[in-house]
Amino acid sequence: MAFTAALIALAACSRSPDRTVERLAVLPFENLSGDQSLDWIAAAAQAIVVSEIAGSKKTLPLRLETVSEAYRSRATRFVHGYFTGRNTALHFEIAVEDASRHKMTITTAADGSVLTAVHAVARLLDAAAH
Repeated sequence: MAFTAALIALAACSRSPDRTVERLAVLPFENLSGDQSLDWIAAAAQAIVVSEIAGSKKTLPLRLETVSEAYRSRATRFVHGYFTGRNTALHFEIAVEDASRHKMTITTAADGSVLTAVHAVARLLDAAAH
């Protein structure tokens, strides 16, 4: 009886594993380059970030179009971004907002091609991004 009570006490004190999955709303990247021929990058960059983080055990990336959709989806963080420059020399600025505190928790910049810059952003958001 004492052994059973000790096992129950130990089980009650042990931590349950943290199985919380963060819901990350990835919004379209804004084209601030002034070149309408680069508008495709807004959706492509968003899709690449979501694709590279997909399958993560700790982050569920959500490809959403608006902040309103992000709130309705119960996202815990929002990824905002824009890019400037030309096709071969792009500059990306990214900010990650904590949905509950309405504060930017991460700001970063990346330069280069779409794939190079957006891959760096995905790795920053989730180290397991591929």
